[in-house]
This record gives sequence, C-alpha cells and structure tokens, in this order.
Amino acid sequence: MNQTTQVNYPPYSVLMAVYALADPAHFDEALRSMVTQTLPPDEIVIVCDGPLTEELDDVLARYDRECSGLFTVLRLPEHKGVGICCNIGLEACRNDIVVRMDSDDISEPTRCELEMAEYAADPSLDIVSGYILEFESDKNVGFLRKVPTDPEETMRYARRRMPFSNVTIAYRKSKVLECGGYKDLSRAEDYDLACRMLMAGARFKTLPEILVRVRVDADAFARRKNWGHIKPLIGVRWGLYRMGFTSLWDFTVMAGSHLVSLLMPERLIRWLYEKKLRTPYEEENSRKGA
Repeated sequence: MNQTTQVNYPPYSVLMAVYALADPAHFDEALRSMVTQTLPPDEIVIVCDGPLTEELDDVLARYDRECSGLFTVLRLPEHKGVGICCNIGLEACRNDIVVRMDSDDISEPTRCELEMAEYAADPSLDIVSGYILEFESDKNVGFLRKVPTDPEETMRYARRRMPFSNVTIAYRKSKVLECGGYKDLSRAEDYDLACRMLMAGARFKTLPEILVRVRVDADAFARRKNWGHIKPLIGVRWGLYRMGFTSLWDFTVMAGSHLVSLLMPERLIRWLYEKKLRTPYEEENSRKGA
C-alpha cells in the first residue's frame, strides 16, 4: 500500500507594490491569483506607492474584508519607486521566504506550492524562480520567456541578462537583507539585486515551468527606444562591472546593444524580441505534444 509523503512546506509571505496608474481590473486579477493558490500564503504585504485611486482602494478593501487577517497594507505618502517599496515591504514581512508579485500579473494556481516544495526539499536555497508567459490580450497565447535552469549556465547568463524571471522569484528575506536589499534605481533594480546575491554566494533553483503570466502593453517596445529608459540600464551594468561581477567586454556588448536599439525601428525591435529572445507559446505546446 502506497503512503503519501507529507511535505513540510515552509510558511511564506507575498510582497506586492501598487501605485495609482495600475489598472484596477488587473490588480483584482493579480490578487485573486494569490489568494487562490493551492498552497495559500501566510500573509500578503501590499505597499501602496503613494495615494491610490478610489477604484484601486475599493479592490484592496474588498480583498481585505474577504480575507480577514491575511493582508498587511502599508501606505506611502508619495510615489517612491519599486526599490524603496520593496525594502519597506520586506521589513514588514514576518516570514523569511517572500514571494514577489507584480500588481498586474497572474500567478499560476500551483506557483507557490511548487516553489515552497523546493524550499522544503532544500532549505539551503535562497532563490527559487521559473518561466513566464508574456501576453497582450489573451492570457493563454503569448511568448514564453525561458531562463537557464543549469546553475553554471545561469551564472554565465547573469553577466549580460537577468538570470531569473524577476516576477516569479521567491527569495529568502535574510539573504536579501544580507546583500543590502534593493537599491533606489529607476530601472533594473531586480537585476542589480540578483547579481549581488549571486556574488554573495546565494543558492538558487530555476524551475522549467510557467509560474506567472505577464502582461505586455502595446507601448513596451516603444519604451525600449527611449533614452530615459536606457540610461539607467547602462548605469546598472557599469555598477556591476565596477563590482567585478561582469567584464569590461560584457559591459561594452550590452551597453552597445542598448545604444543600437535607439536607432532601430520599433518593428525591428519587436521582431528580434519575439523571434530571437522568446518562444511562441503555441509552438512550445506543439513540441510537447509531438
């Protein structure tokens, strides 16, 4: 007779920041995807990055009523940015394992159970992440973003690109704080933190599973041609070079690619992104069924 093995899942907190420009319907869907996890969270910490709209406040109030005691809501008097919000939220999380979540994405129902199973199997882990599905209108059709699952390949990959899909990350609060937490950056604060954690010897596991469905708006590719978007990315890459995480060649190649993108037509950027950097989701499914 087979006996079911009891998994000793660790308790975890969810950390999410939201600000006034968020779509209330998307915020609703993001919260719903977390409160209906197959392994429910112990708490959900929401950092309101400045005053919210009445519609967003209504969504938050409704969930707070429905899930009494689950939410901790922190309200900042003015907009501060993701890095500061995450640092404030981290301090408020009572659990050492924290699941990051954006206010307009959708977590798969089993996301947190899969991630906590990894922590239960290997308590030395500091980061667990997975794949994302990027979509524009239909959440069942889009482009799959894969990242390396082999540790050595992940370290090589990190020298030029974010080695984890940041919206899928479940990390250990104590390790994040040991590394200094988030920096107050206008872009790439997750990449900067991930690289500093890797430099500090963080142990990690990347699951070859879609854990989060991520919305990509119509202006996403146009923003890649904006100097205000690119300049801070180059700044982060320069900082990683100065810390010794990347080589001068790594910096030169990636900074050069950002600068070239300023001159490229938006349609070409989109084509390269979808054909070279992502995998069509339907194509991936057909491979599995072959």
